[in-house]
Amino acid sequence: MSLDKKIINEVNRRLQEVRFINPGDSLKESFVVVEEMIKEGIMQKYALAGAIGAMCYIEPFDTRDADFIIEFPEGRIDVLGPLFDFLVSRGYQELTSDGYVRVGDWPIQFVAVTSELKQEALDTSVRAKLYPDSTVSVVRAEYLAAEALSVGRSKDRVRLERLLEIPDSNRGLFDGLVKKFELTDKWNRFSGSYGP
Repeated sequence: MSLDKKIINEVNRRLQEVRFINPGDSLKESFVVVEEMIKEGIMQKYALAGAIGAMCYIEPFDTRDADFIIEFPEGRIDVLGPLFDFLVSRGYQELTSDGYVRVGDWPIQFVAVTSELKQEALDTSVRAKLYPDSTVSVVRAEYLAAEALSVGRSKDRVRLERLLEIPDSNRGLFDGLVKKFELTDKWNRFSGSYGP
């Protein structure tokens, strides 16, 4: 079995064990909306990231929003206009004070690819079964850990620690990401207090 197939199988196994804190169908609604935007050509691809993405690999914890890394079609100057026009046309008009769009019960943040790390995280994402009848694109654990290290808030450090404790995570890949994306200083500060 190839490494990628093993990773996908492990992600699927973990997703079946995850019990979200009552996401109900409203989180699923977000995936349906994003898939519709891909079909309409508003975005090219997406991957679930942030806290909800991390919960695909680690124990659930409190979160109030979902983050999607998204890639827009090349050459489009106005990238957000069509996205928000689409959402409004479907009745998703409520914006939170911090710029999230409410889809069902979930505030959703659409994070455009703004760095090589985000682009690579999106390009290497895996399809995983979050619901019995559908699959979603999820950022791999090692990229979620690198992004958490890059951002460095206290909640990101906790998430990073948990992601690093996954028994079968690819530590070599994570170490390579730290080096490639010039996160060594942040890693040294983190590992000095964490000590993996």
